[in-house]
Order: sequence, then structure tokens, then C-alpha cells
Amino acid sequence: MEEQRVRDPGAGEVNYSKLDWLWFLISAIILVLLLKYIDSFFWVALPFTLTFFVKALKMM
Repeated sequence: MEEQRVRDPGAGEVNYSKLDWLWFLISAIILVLLLKYIDSFFWVALPFTLTFFVKALKMM
């Protein structure tokens, strides 16, 4: 009889927290620059900033 191995779904999970913090900081800088120079378009960077902030906190 052959042995059946059960694959652990969490075994290949990689932690991307540092990368998420980096993307958050980059998008936050872009957001501040847009607020300073083209304030009517700051909302374009807002979803990226908020999404990567939530991902960096591991809430998503």
C-alpha cells in the first residue's frame, strides 16, 4: 500500500510583511507629494496607501 501524504496548506505560506510596509511607505510618499503639488489628484494614491497599510498590519 502506498502512503498518502496530507498536504499542509500553511506550509508554503510566505510572510510579506516587510514588503507590504515598503509598499505602504512608497505609496504614502506619493500621496504626500500629490497633496503638495497636485492636490486635486491625491485621491488616486489613497486606495494604495490604505490597502498596503491594512496588509502590513496583517488584517487582510
